[in-house]
Amino acid sequence: MYHRATPVSNICSLTTDGLEQQGVMVSRLSHYFGAHSQLHIPHRHSFYHLIVFTQGEGTCSIDFTEFPVSPNQVYAMVPGQVHALSVTEEAQGFVINFSKGFFYSFLLRPYLEQFPFLTGVVEDSVITLPDKVMREIIPALEGLLKEGQQKEIQKTDMMCVLLLQLFLLINRGLVKKPSKKSVNTKSVIVRNFQSLVEHHYNRFRLPKDYAALLWNCNVLLETFLRQPLPGCTTGFHIGKESGNQGLNASFSGCKN
Repeated sequence: MYHRATPVSNICSLTTDGLEQQGVMVSRLSHYFGAHSQLHIPHRHSFYHLIVFTQGEGTCSIDFTEFPVSPNQVYAMVPGQVHALSVTEEAQGFVINFSKGFFYSFLLRPYLEQFPFLTGVVEDSVITLPDKVMREIIPALEGLLKEGQQKEIQKTDMMCVLLLQLFLLINRGLVKKPSKKSVNTKSVIVRNFQSLVEHHYNRFRLPKDYAALLWNCNVLLETFLRQPLPGCTTGFHIGKESGNQGLNASFSGCKN
């Protein structure tokens, strides 16, 4: 009964201090309260809603169950849960809102391909970081080391997140240099082909299928694959597999 009468907010209507980006918003609790004065009225959101209290007192109700607010508490609400918040003026903490699809696009895309030092290109494999960036990545490295020595639940997931943090910090610290050589079209096509094979080998077996995905001519693609890439001693081999004209790509001998 209460669903129709309860106000519903989406993430765009709760932008605070310009912190909304790509389906996520982070704000200090004091700023959030200053921008939204009706939080004591039962309401619900179309997004995930987290509140972290560092100080203050009051009450928070979730689906009409009331809880006393105190420091070091985290309140987590899923889309659609009815809640209301009434706290003292001294309350401090953080608010995080993120959409249902915020993590989907992150988890489903081939994320590592955006880091130039993980593409296999020799020239991008060695990085000299500024002192400032080095100071930033040391805690990330220490965190990885510490997590690797623990036996906590979801250890692998935590190490994955910490490793991505390390890659992001390194990528932000890269000194941008103007390219001294033009982009090798052949290399781009073949590397895109390699990425497609890794993601679609169970679905597509013929070179012509990958040529279509690459908007390329089948004959041209086969010609490229039979020739070595720069930095490679061998090309790709397109042959027969299981009695059908299929794909047998060899990446051995490549240095980048």
